[in-house]
Amino acid sequence: MPNDESNKKHKTCSGKVYAAIILGCILLLAIPGGAKDKRNGPMNQTTIINGMPYANSSQNASLPVSVNISGKDVWTISPPSRMNLGDPRMLAVKDQTLFVFCQGGAYAVDIAAGKVLWGKAFISYADPFINDQYLRIVDANHFLAHIDLNGNSIERFRIPILVKMFRLFYMSLSDDRMFLFLNRYPARFDKPQPQGFILTNYARKNDDIEWYKEHDGELAAGFAVVPDTGDLFVATPKQVYKTTTSAKTDSALETLNITGARSLSMDYQGNLLIMRINDKDKNKKEVLLCAGADGKKKWDTPLSEFGQIVHPAACSSDNVVYCSPDKMLYCIKDGNILWQKDMRRLEEYGLMLTVFSDGSVIVAGINSVRHFSQKGDTLAEILAPFEVTCRPVADDKGNLFVAGMEGVRCYK
Repeated sequence: MPNDESNKKHKTCSGKVYAAIILGCILLLAIPGGAKDKRNGPMNQTTIINGMPYANSSQNASLPVSVNISGKDVWTISPPSRMNLGDPRMLAVKDQTLFVFCQGGAYAVDIAAGKVLWGKAFISYADPFINDQYLRIVDANHFLAHIDLNGNSIERFRIPILVKMFRLFYMSLSDDRMFLFLNRYPARFDKPQPQGFILTNYARKNDDIEWYKEHDGELAAGFAVVPDTGDLFVATPKQVYKTTTSAKTDSALETLNITGARSLSMDYQGNLLIMRINDKDKNKKEVLLCAGADGKKKWDTPLSEFGQIVHPAACSSDNVVYCSPDKMLYCIKDGNILWQKDMRRLEEYGLMLTVFSDGSVIVAGINSVRHFSQKGDTLAEILAPFEVTCRPVADDKGNLFVAGMEGVRCYK
């Protein structure tokens, strides 16, 4: 039997080991999950906006047919005091309220009065969801919370599949069924898990996972869902995969034989829009590929450069496509480049796009916002007073909302 002295040494050593393990876990969980464009957070890796693929989103339909932006500053809102919410990652307009989603929480702004209505603090790395009744948030502890549009908590519950080393993006198919998409990053424990992605369907009524698919070795660069058919598409640099929300757990993912994908979105006809690297080009230039749901090419357009930051392509209702690899802006129709803008001299990169129903496009760079017609004419230019961190949105009154590190500004 060890003596008292050795017992003390053993306890001291064990205590130090446990403390080191706990500290390591804390530091590990603080790592946000890989290099990314800090202005867009994890939303840079998914095409889901308000629960639907970006191009098919009702958000575009809710925008005015045309906006005449003079650049007049109507109001500027700072986040609620004493709440460190971080940079805005997404904006949404419901009636006369602007909702601002940040990594550290969310707050609502009365558009007419230009004042904050309420604020909620939480840590979330997942995409938010909003409908006419509530906000849906998944926090860093992997609880799902419903908050009504007045900021009141409705419910909060844990989804059984979520664990610390996952980064969640998700698509809500209905109030009681949710499709979940997770990127799994390598764990730095004794038995590390390989990186990969997981697709699963969660039934709220019986708190059950209906089906579950796990794919090792690849992190997804883009993700899209077709709500009408339930088709799911996941793009990785190695391959583009297809399955459905009704697939059986043991069924294999279908491969579409598309490689080099860096982002994924969809047009209004249900075609895939994939920003990919041209493997046959020794300079590794970007290509915008349009493919059907079966993976067959409809057209592809070689672009003039390789983008360090690639946001998903955006589409107008008449299928004019805008894309922005790094410092270039392209307008493309049926595979033909209608016009392009070199944004280098404007010190822009990683351009974020908002397409209006008249086909015009708002382009947000690091410190400015520009409005171009579908013909490429410059309609407006606004120098933002802060670093822009997410896509601008507009309401049906012609107000444009730009969010950044210091708050939100409304322009008329």
